[in-house]
Amino acid sequence: MRRPGFTLIELIFVAGITAILAAILFPVFTQARAAGVKSRRVSGAYQLGLALQLYGRDHDGKLPPGEQDLSPLVTRDYAPRHLLLNEADPLAEVIRPLAPQFSSFQYRGGLSIEDRADIPLLAEWHEDSQQGAMVLSLSGSVKWVKTQGGSAWIPVTAGPRPLPPGVGLPPGSALTPFRQPPSKGKPDIGDNSPAPSGGVGGTE
Repeated sequence: MRRPGFTLIELIFVAGITAILAAILFPVFTQARAAGVKSRRVSGAYQLGLALQLYGRDHDGKLPPGEQDLSPLVTRDYAPRHLLLNEADPLAEVIRPLAPQFSSFQYRGGLSIEDRADIPLLAEWHEDSQQGAMVLSLSGSVKWVKTQGGSAWIPVTAGPRPLPPGVGLPPGSALTPFRQPPSKGKPDIGDNSPAPSGGVGGTE
């Protein structure tokens, strides 16, 4: 008696259908995962913006004064420690035990909540695969801003990124170009002069 089973043609047909479905669905899953990560990045930057606003209201309108220093938000219970780490940051796990001394965000100290609302206040230290980074303005809005390709990128602070002793960037990782010299129409990143009238995403 012939044992029931699949023929070679049937197996090839099923394998072909599976391959087609995988080719269709895998990019969708990848895009959905990337969208989820981006949404969490926006949410994290927005929550830091709220914490900075609360800090300012409790300190006569003045925000934490130190460049790259968001530690007052943690030590004074305005934000939890994990909020200073970004899951898309290639160094997040390395600096996790060292937060808030080191974080995934660059911060422009010395501003107050009365300054111009479109001044870029905080941004991610790294850029993502689409050559952009999340930037928080003093108004509290969060935007994804292109960092290359001719965009009007306005540095938040001068680089390079502070790193713990003996820690370097992973091979192939890219930093947002915050060390670029100021050009016509852009503020001097060494002081707290306001941004030009286009905001963090404006064009020249």
